[in-house]
Amino acid sequence: MSKDGLLSLPYEGILMREETPWAGKKVARKAVMQKVIHPYIGHKADTCGGRAIITGTRIEVSLIAWHYKEGRTVDEILQSYPHLTPAQVHDALSYYFDHQAEIEEEIRLSQDHDYWMKQYPPTRARG
Repeated sequence: MSKDGLLSLPYEGILMREETPWAGKKVARKAVMQKVIHPYIGHKADTCGGRAIITGTRIEVSLIAWHYKEGRTVDEILQSYPHLTPAQVHDALSYYFDHQAEIEEEIRLSQDHDYWMKQYPPTRARG
């Protein structure tokens, strides 16, 4: 309890001070914003276009998220990628949920044929 008689509690969001009776005490809520660390996720400009990948691999977080959205369990994903550990897959999913809009856009673009045709136009066959 602080000297002004307010109890400080962790609260995610903007800094706010609320004087509300709580068990006979006044409550102060303070913002606690923590940066989430994803130890198995990295970005390298020269790997996969700088998209989020599982460190030490070329497996994109969006690929793991796509499998998850298709209804696959972590164990099923690990069967497809036996070189990954459960911690890597769980961290990829955690990153996906923390950056959902970004990863959803990557999934959308990965399935957009017109987008890829613009990125890599077909070449004429030599003949």
